[in-house]
Amino acid sequence: MKTIIYFSLYLALFIIGFALLNNANVLDLNTHSRSELISKFIVMIIVLIATTRWGIKAYTLLTGKDKD
Repeated sequence: MKTIIYFSLYLALFIIGFALLNNANVLDLNTHSRSELISKFIVMIIVLIATTRWGIKAYTLLTGKDKD
């Protein structure tokens, strides 16, 4: 049961990350400017990595386990 709760927490953080990207119009990749496309892609990667790190920190905080 705990695994389902941790998975749902991680999924919620991931959805929040995508919602932030969507509200910032970063997911709209229909652009003619190559530099704008590259910068949007870099922002997407940064936000998703940050969301993943928050998920890992939340998991270790809730479970008390160190990541190995």
